[in-house]
Amino acid sequence: MNDGPGRLRSPRRAQISRCAVILWDKPDGYETLAHYEVMLNGRPVGTFRTADALLDGLQPDTAYTVTVCGVGRDGARRPGGESLSLRTRPEGERLDVRQFGATGDRP
Repeated sequence: MNDGPGRLRSPRRAQISRCAVILWDKPDGYETLAHYEVMLNGRPVGTFRTADALLDGLQPDTAYTVTVCGVGRDGARRPGGESLSLRTRPEGERLDVRQFGATGDRP
């Protein structure tokens, strides 16, 4: 029996400088869960009713460890599944389009 959410993953294309999407497989007996709790570096960051989450407010070019556990309708936290390590992308370069000759639409 699979107690915790499994196959925790974050597609590389779903990771940018300040946010990341994570996905997981539902555990056996998921019907008894009220929600999932997502932890980032050991601290709870949110609860989710589906098997995916958007983590925002992250720092660019930073390593994180994500863990997901189910929470039963009785409020009891179920054993956590595997952990996922990810690194956000570095902040992209900001360009001022006016430096390239762009002008506003106003007359």
